[in-house]
Amino acid sequence: MPSSMLVMRQRYLTRKQNGICIRCGTQPSRSGKFTCLRCAKHKSGVYLTRKCSSVCVKCGASARIGKTTCAQCAKRHAKYDQRRDKNKLYDQYKQKQNKLRDAAFAAYGGYKCSCPGCTVTIPQFLVIDHINNDGYQHRKLVGKHIYRWLKNNNYPPGFQVLCANCNTGKMRNGGVCPQYGKGHVDHEHKMVESQIKQMKVYA
Repeated sequence: MPSSMLVMRQRYLTRKQNGICIRCGTQPSRSGKFTCLRCAKHKSGVYLTRKCSSVCVKCGASARIGKTTCAQCAKRHAKYDQRRDKNKLYDQYKQKQNKLRDAAFAAYGGYKCSCPGCTVTIPQFLVIDHINNDGYQHRKLVGKHIYRWLKNNNYPPGFQVLCANCNTGKMRNGGVCPQYGKGHVDHEHKMVESQIKQMKVYA
């Protein structure tokens, strides 16, 4: 940013914080506004004068036919609207992703690490883990939108909630958490194991 723009920006912020009109810098600004009454009337008068004279109401250059602004000001304003729309779309996307994330974690036990002995409950530290350590192959098939895939497939078994430490340790330690020395199995796997043990006992 050029030095002149930095000076103008600093002057704007200083006047705004001190409750002084950001245009003239001499009069106190109106309640809830950033300009004084005199500057507001002057701006309104300039706007009407330029509009009646068929010049750009922003810079005073020749306006486009049937418009109140010139091509350059219209282009600059369009870029501003585009940036504002992108930010709005990004916020909407984040809200949808957060809803999908909350639903996925709720389906697999909530925001709580399922590793025995781990007490992490902070959402930012938790992830959806592939129990069979096949996350790489699964992501190659479904892409990065794992939460949407889980919802579309009615939250199938084979997944669990782990904290980032347990998830990484499990991946690097052959499917066993190195901190607590136990593997990670879901409820269905536990039921299958118990049934097999009972069959062996009765055999």
